[in-house]
Amino acid sequence: MTTTSPDELTARQIYEDNLRYFEGCARLYDLSNPAEWNLFERSMLRHDLALMGRLMEGREPVRVLDVGAGTGRVALPLARRGWQVLALDLSEAMLQMAQGKARRAGLHDRLQGLCVEAAGFLRNCPTQFDVIVFSSVLHHLPQYVQDAGRACELLAPGGVMYITHEPQLRTAPVDTLGMKVVLEVDRALRLGQQIRKHIPRLLHHWPKPPTYPNTDYHFELGCDREAIEAELGRQGLQVLHRRLYKPRNTALMAWLDSTLFRTPNWHFRLVAQKGQEEG
Repeated sequence: MTTTSPDELTARQIYEDNLRYFEGCARLYDLSNPAEWNLFERSMLRHDLALMGRLMEGREPVRVLDVGAGTGRVALPLARRGWQVLALDLSEAMLQMAQGKARRAGLHDRLQGLCVEAAGFLRNCPTQFDVIVFSSVLHHLPQYVQDAGRACELLAPGGVMYITHEPQLRTAPVDTLGMKVVLEVDRALRLGQQIRKHIPRLLHHWPKPPTYPNTDYHFELGCDREAIEAELGRQGLQVLHRRLYKPRNTALMAWLDSTLFRTPNWHFRLVAQKGQEEG
């Protein structure tokens, strides 16, 4: 299946909807996205970070670009390794959350925030990086394959690209009986998390963040993993690790659906390395 790119007007609307959404939801983002923080997701993230650590052995310093860093889910663990992280995000509110965490953890000197649109930065950045991260961000970008390709050009020889928590192209409808059962059980198990999310919102009188039609522009169809991998290959990268999994709201259902139920429509994560230049 070929990947379609939105026209210029739609691309601008995607950017504006994402900006408005993430500016409005920053304070509740971590509590509202348990699929990125549960134990099953954390175990996969630890595995990926350990692999990247082995690939970066002997490099000093390690320069990281986290595209769409959000509240620092990946940026902070990388900073804890002593790596220098440039956290990129279009939302100043999301960056403030990440930088606040960095200050409290004593990592403020290792994490720099930059509020800018990803595509423009990737086109014009003159700096090379040893690690470039896209964590749950490609499906928000109008032209995600092209942006991944531009990021490859910013990788230093031997550098690593990390893409995680992205939806793969859908292979079946989401309203099958098996999917409905899994999603309903997952939703029921998440009740405690939902209560925990709403308590601070009610105590602080924070409004419920509105939704916008183009925030997750590529999510419903999914991202074309094969097209992304082909673009990485054209740019001289080799995929060293690939994993397909189900990103449920609770760790139990994420693990069960990934290993036992195996309902349709998967998410993916990749670790790819750029070749070393000869000489």
